[in-house]
Amino acid sequence: MTLSLLASSSLIDGVAAFLPDWHALLAVRALEGFALGGVPAVAMAYLAEEVAPEGLGLAMGLYVGGTAIGCMAGRVISGVLADHFGWRMAIGGIGVLGLLARLAFRSMLPPLRRFQPRCGAGWASGIIGARSPGI
Repeated sequence: MTLSLLASSSLIDGVAAFLPDWHALLAVRALEGFALGGVPAVAMAYLAEEVAPEGLGLAMGLYVGGTAIGCMAGRVISGVLADHFGWRMAIGGIGVLGLLARLAFRSMLPPLRRFQPRCGAGWASGIIGARSPGI
């Protein structure tokens, strides 16, 4: 999750603030979407492994609610920055805030307690498991 957040908030937003045209901005923002895809996938797996089953629903709900609040805040903050300083400053400012949020996330994330690494067939086992008739 921290690598995905670093790539999206710091690196990609930092580059996006200095792009010369619309097409480059569009391509870089698409890359940012791919980089951010790692966050919810790993976050849900993390919660499923680290939270007791009776508290999992609440934890997932808080996660989804938190992402909604974060998305709204990002749009409001970037709108205010764009209004006063321009769109480049808005993207750069969101990148800086994303970097600060990533640093806070990394420092506050508790260590893994229940995670058990498993050796398996990798992608093949996931594909076979998805095709099982019992699921």
